[in-house]
Amino acid sequence: MIWLLLGLMALITFSNRYALFSPRFKFSVGPKLQSLLKYTAPAVLTALWVPIVFIRNEQLDLQINNPYLIAGVVTIATSLLLKKPLVTVMLGITIFMVLSHLI
Repeated sequence: MIWLLLGLMALITFSNRYALFSPRFKFSVGPKLQSLLKYTAPAVLTALWVPIVFIRNEQLDLQINNPYLIAGVVTIATSLLLKKPLVTVMLGITIFMVLSHLI
């Protein structure tokens, strides 16, 4: 039963993607919708990181001993200063790992 559901979900996903990206089907979005789609990635990423950084044990955690918050602030500052994504990610992960073991 699970394999059937996985197969159907894969078929549905493939069909949707094929219909939108295939050269056989002419599909284009208007300029208004295209301008709105620019906000999709930031909105999804924000919805992912905000609960991770600010919520611990189902409560808002803005204390200075929150390793997620400190690593996030350091990562943002590094990204604004250096503009090098790999260095920023590695520094953020390192800061978080060190703080999570110390705190």
